Amino acid sequence: MKTKALLVLTVLGFCGATVAQGPDCGQVAGMAEMARASSVNALQKAKLRAGDDYRAQLVFAYRAFQLQPNLKSAAAKLLALLPKNEAEQTVAMTLGDSLCDGEPQGDMLVLSRVNEGLGRQFTRAVRVAPEFLRAYVEYSLDAIDDPHSDYAEQMKTVCQDYHAAFLRAVNGLPADKQGRFARYVMRPDDCHVIAVPEGEE
Repeated sequence: MKTKALLVLTVLGFCGATVAQGPDCGQVAGMAEMARASSVNALQKAKLRAGDDYRAQLVFAYRAFQLQPNLKSAAAKLLALLPKNEAEQTVAMTLGDSLCDGEPQGDMLVLSRVNEGLGRQFTRAVRVAPEFLRAYVEYSLDAIDDPHSDYAEQMKTVCQDYHAAFLRAVNGLPADKQGRFARYVMRPDDCHVIAVPEGEE
């Protein structure tokens, strides 16, 4: 009987921990407010409501760079948040999904625009902070997991405009990743895009 009770408590505790990991509706509203911010000052104020998890940091950095597109520190902060694992990639892919009960449609829409613009903004950012080129190229292998991602199409301009540096970044990847990149993402020699968004094949 004690074992059964312990099992129930363990399961309940796990479920509670899982629910606690998601943002509450106040945080989601704060993130949507950040995505709409028309100034850095407004963005900073909205940040107070949005929390400080990876999702909130990504939305903040995304909007901060949009508002300051020539600021290298803003570009670097965005590129430092390139998803590095499956959990972070899931967060990036699900921006715009329903994140809490009763989330307004408008908030979902504005956050979905962040998701849709990530490839474009990462590409603009790497032009301002080219020291992140290797991480930018490596992330493409995960970005294409999203069938709607235009990451590889956005990356084509970087491949063309900074071709020598781009090739160095690709050649700096482990051999297996170089192979996957050339097969599934882009031919680095001529910048031919292989991974196109679903519906454009």
